[in-house]
Amino acid sequence: MCKNPPKLCADGKGCKSGADCQSNVCWAGACQAPTCTDGVQNQGEAGIDCGEPCDTDC
Repeated sequence: MCKNPPKLCADGKGCKSGADCQSNVCWAGACQAPTCTDGVQNQGEAGIDCGEPCDTDC
């Protein structure tokens, strides 16, 4: 979705899947900021939505 050259999209930009986004989170056609409830291992999490910086142990 983000082009010139092909690159990952920032939050708020259009996407078809998480692979299109810097955050690896695509919801309702737009890249979203990572959270501890997004179902994706990101932002340094030890597992999916667990470990630092999330409050949930893995």
